[in-house]
Amino acid sequence: MVYYNCACQKTCTNPTSCFKNCADGEEACICPDGFMLDGDANCVIENNCNCFVNEFGVIPDGGSYVTSDCSQTCSCNNNRLNCEILSCSADATCQPVEGSHQCQCKEGFIGNGLICTRPTTVPPVTISDCFDLYNAGIRLDGVYTIYPAGWSSSGFQVYCDMTTDGGGWTVFQRRRDGTLNFYQGWNSYKSGFGGLSGEHWLGNDKIHALTQQRDYQLRVDLVNSRGSSYHVLYTRFGISNENDKYRLVSLGTPSGTAGCF
Repeated sequence: MVYYNCACQKTCTNPTSCFKNCADGEEACICPDGFMLDGDANCVIENNCNCFVNEFGVIPDGGSYVTSDCSQTCSCNNNRLNCEILSCSADATCQPVEGSHQCQCKEGFIGNGLICTRPTTVPPVTISDCFDLYNAGIRLDGVYTIYPAGWSSSGFQVYCDMTTDGGGWTVFQRRRDGTLNFYQGWNSYKSGFGGLSGEHWLGNDKIHALTQQRDYQLRVDLVNSRGSSYHVLYTRFGISNENDKYRLVSLGTPSGTAGCF
């Protein structure tokens, strides 16, 4: 460490933001340029962080990364790196997503990229959300194409949570590690931004199209800084269109462990 003016420092646990334990204008012991704080408050170079991956850098705690050829997936939990072999389906290709990569099924197939099948029991035009995919037998979390009523015949992709609370959830927002800037303008929130496998906002036009089809519930899952999980479930959810400024038109009774928002 060096004794210098107080500065914000990157850490191995969260390399995308910074840690500050002193006040502006004070002098303090900080890491030199090019170093990060590890879990023991020591200054280390980036590739000595426990969750360092050569082609990516340091994975934030709780984050994950898929290599550029989709041959390996690495995750960081409690500052420990775990890497596993990954194999895309023969009917999938490896595609870049927001800061990472992902196996994605080829046109005409559905699945999470690891397993891709041609839809047989349910034609694509009737797959209006992740709940329809779940009822068609899909049980793996991942990115899928859905075809909401009133949307173009090409549909659009969403991330489906097939495991939480019975499965079949269509995800329209994910905020996990602070890698994506959510301070966006009207047009960005209208069309969506980010990568579906990581942090993202699906897009207000798409959320409106989804919630016009049937009655929906809204589930919000939260994890605090200590790693404790909470959730709140609303019995109804829907928003209006752009002409009505995407107004919240339906929000039912809340329940769960997070209290009422």
